[in-house]
Amino acid sequence: MDILKPIRLFSFVFLLYGVAQAQLSPGELSKPHAFLDGIENCNKCHGFDQKLSSDKCLACHTYLGDRQKQGLGMHANPTFRQCEVCHVEHQGKDFELIFWKDGQEKFDHNLTGYILDGKHLGVKCRDCHQSKNISQDIETKEPKKNLSATFQGLGQECATCHTDEHRGQVSTKCSTCHKTAGWKPPAKFDHSSAEFKLTGKHITVACDKCHALIVDNRSEKDKDYLKLTGIPSAKCLDCHKDAHNNKFGQNCEGCHNTSGWSDVAKGKFDHSKTHFALHGAHAAVACEKCHTPGKPFKGLKFEKCLDCHSDYHKGQFASRLQAALARNAILSMAIYPQNFP
Repeated sequence: MDILKPIRLFSFVFLLYGVAQAQLSPGELSKPHAFLDGIENCNKCHGFDQKLSSDKCLACHTYLGDRQKQGLGMHANPTFRQCEVCHVEHQGKDFELIFWKDGQEKFDHNLTGYILDGKHLGVKCRDCHQSKNISQDIETKEPKKNLSATFQGLGQECATCHTDEHRGQVSTKCSTCHKTAGWKPPAKFDHSSAEFKLTGKHITVACDKCHALIVDNRSEKDKDYLKLTGIPSAKCLDCHKDAHNNKFGQNCEGCHNTSGWSDVAKGKFDHSKTHFALHGAHAAVACEKCHTPGKPFKGLKFEKCLDCHSDYHKGQFASRLQAALARNAILSMAIYPQNFP
């Protein structure tokens, strides 16, 4: 009995199988499709006419099939429904499955339904198309998908690739305030939509002068953020120091406005709360006669009449002037003792 006969027969059959496969198959499949190698699997991709069937492709690529049905993405365009136009197979295990007509860098991203503009134009493809950024259910629908190689599965929300700079303080719809031309400044933000409206000098104040910088070291690239909400703003003194040490109360708007600190509402100001109360003819004098433009309101000399007035009598009654000044000071101290230390 020839005990080697079964072995030789098996080898011969295997050889015939290899020859048949070599004649029928145009070449090895790429690594992602390697599990489909073998003539017994041809009909899983090809029809009886030997042509590639897009419907059979989508039987496996169910995520892509669902997007086509919803009219989403590039593959929903009739021009790109034939898989073999861009995805050429049987070129070997290490062959790149995606054919880029003019090269990957010149791919027209607008075809996907997500327009690249502004700062996005200079970003490399794989800076966004990473497995960690995949936000949709592609892995559930296609468990064999290599997430590090695919360009599918990214959402169009900013949070798909970017962390929330504001830590949930405001809406995550970044486009409400920002443009892709740059994160800073928030070109579309209108402070009039906030509770505190900016007027006068407040308009030109840098954001971080009022909005404190909070350091939380969330990540290597994102260590801090601006506090946008919960900032006291009911009173001027919530942000500003009281230059008058509460001598005039806390109602700053009674005299001042946001056009400038020195722009005082003169008709509302009570001069009797200063060290120099206005009596007699002084009460009718215009403010700018003593407080000349460009000079501070504080620090004016008024101990002697001659600090403001010229001596009409050429020094003849100097002693009487001093006596009059002394009487005026005593009178002011008696009427307004709270204005004197």
